[in-house]
Amino acid sequence: MQILAMHGVLGLANEQWLASGRVQEGLQSALRSKPAARGAGEAAPDAAAGIESAQSIGQQLLLLDRTEEASEHFERCLRDSPLNSRNDQRARSCLIAGFQAMHHHQLRTAWSCFQRAGDAKDAPLSVTVEAYGALAALYFHLGMRRPAAAAADRALTLLCRDDGRHHCAIAVLSALKIEFVAMDLLRQHERLDDLAFWPRHDAVAGQRIAPGQALAMIGACRRDACGFDFVLARLDFLEALIRMAYEDADAEDSAMAHIEYLSSQGLHANAHAARHEFALACIAARRARRLRHLMEVCAAGERARRGQQHELEHDYCLAKLGELSGGAEAYITHYRNYAVQSLLRMRQTCAYITVPSTVRQAGEDIARDDVASRLHGRYRHAYQFILANLQREDLSIRDVANEIGVTERALQLAFRSALGMSPSAVIRQCRLDRIRDDLSHAPAARQSSTLEIGRRWGLRSRSAMSQAYKTAFGELPSKTEPMPLS
Repeated sequence: MQILAMHGVLGLANEQWLASGRVQEGLQSALRSKPAARGAGEAAPDAAAGIESAQSIGQQLLLLDRTEEASEHFERCLRDSPLNSRNDQRARSCLIAGFQAMHHHQLRTAWSCFQRAGDAKDAPLSVTVEAYGALAALYFHLGMRRPAAAAADRALTLLCRDDGRHHCAIAVLSALKIEFVAMDLLRQHERLDDLAFWPRHDAVAGQRIAPGQALAMIGACRRDACGFDFVLARLDFLEALIRMAYEDADAEDSAMAHIEYLSSQGLHANAHAARHEFALACIAARRARRLRHLMEVCAAGERARRGQQHELEHDYCLAKLGELSGGAEAYITHYRNYAVQSLLRMRQTCAYITVPSTVRQAGEDIARDDVASRLHGRYRHAYQFILANLQREDLSIRDVANEIGVTERALQLAFRSALGMSPSAVIRQCRLDRIRDDLSHAPAARQSSTLEIGRRWGLRSRSAMSQAYKTAFGELPSKTEPMPLS
């Protein structure tokens, strides 16, 4: 469920294959039923449905590692979005950029994009729910259980407010919360007490659930998910892992059947993650033979997936295999690798995902250059040209277009399609961001007046700058409090 959530496949537009469990058939059906191309100026009979369909197909293609085809459908989705709905287009653009960043393991960019999409005003319900679902899965992947549960609850609350009509999405999100409980319980097993990256502290992890209680929760969720075969299969897999780890039950065949099913459907990233989850259960149950088989499969067929969600635990599983098999040298080598990689990951995580004091601060603390990831080819160079020339008061759209050798109209269309913003709006927002950065410096480091700072970034009019600043940040420049010196 975590990988589905990170790709936005929550059932809002993917109910068919989530119900049947047949991913390839669901995708082919969606491709056959997609709206035909329209002529210039020709109105679509149901534009909203076409946009959702294009996005849904792109998400499914990403799950199947068909990235180029996915990009084509995402571009079509943004291109067909009505220009008069800027909030919708901007939020959807952020969401799609987050999906693509997650696929390439760019967690920092993905987190920033999902935050922006979730916080966007007047965005469609589907965009907001998918953003919060993806955030929940991403938080959990980083060991942040409390924020993960809060984000999932937020998505469920929004769906229930909408008369509870989205039964499949509710089933997927409910299963996602159960997965958080089951995977946390598995990693908290006493034989996995040296799983360094997984926090055990109650303040971070929350209250621990007993195995019997977790199994009861899986059973209740299974009743609610009746009719959605993919969700039911995942719940059966989670139950098998818990029973293996805590009841020494013979559930290996059931777990392997789920992994083989995922591979048969082309969901290789899901299958890869499931193998590592199964490996942890094998360690807890001291099943060295099955663990060796899983590690051999991972080593033989999944080398190209280094950096995937569970890859951090790959060396840990190899180290434990050495311990169970009496191979001291293998244990020391792989455990050392795991310890080093865990420390690096912790540092990376702390560098960009901290617990913010306010939602606004969270958005500001993350690098803003997720904009570049949403632009393609030469237009990414146009954005870099804008950043390099923000201090020029005479910077114009014509200058930017000339720099990359396109017409002004082509530049306008490309920026609106990818970002939901015109190039002028991008220039204005980037200037305001720089002004806010300068105003946020501590008083001892900030010697310039507000107007001088505005002029430094190409804005001459005090009144125009103040109004634009208040619109962007909800306060006047004079009200921005400097950050204290560390």
